Amino acid sequence: MRVNVRLQGLEKAIRNIQDYEVEKKEDVKNIIKDTALQIQANAKQRSPVLSGALKRSISVDISPDELSAKIFTEIEYAASVEFGSAPHKIEVKDASILSDGNSFFGKEVNHPGSPAQPFLFPAWEEEKNQYIDELERALGDTR
Repeated sequence: MRVNVRLQGLEKAIRNIQDYEVEKKEDVKNIIKDTALQIQANAKQRSPVLSGALKRSISVDISPDELSAKIFTEIEYAASVEFGSAPHKIEVKDASILSDGNSFFGKEVNHPGSPAQPFLFPAWEEEKNQYIDELERALGDTR
């Protein structure tokens, strides 16, 4: 016995599935980008300002596939601002004497440490739930 089956519309169904995948992927890319930019704006708003260098340095890097993002700063002292610092010694590196431009301190200074002034993690925490909700909404019918 032989049974012949002819599927009609299979190619169209496959195209529809592929189009659906592309649409969902674009939705996720947009959510990631929008959330990253919102975290950046929020972190800039929260960052303490003395010279403004830290605030200006908060950047976003979207991955080439646009499915991940990094919000960061390359300012050397950013971690000390975010997490605080313990008392420590500051020593001369490239000069003969430490100075802030107005006062001269000698070859070393005992820094008393500084309290944490979080700006980046609170920005993420503020956006996290909305980010998860938007991803769930966008991908909810894919389960």
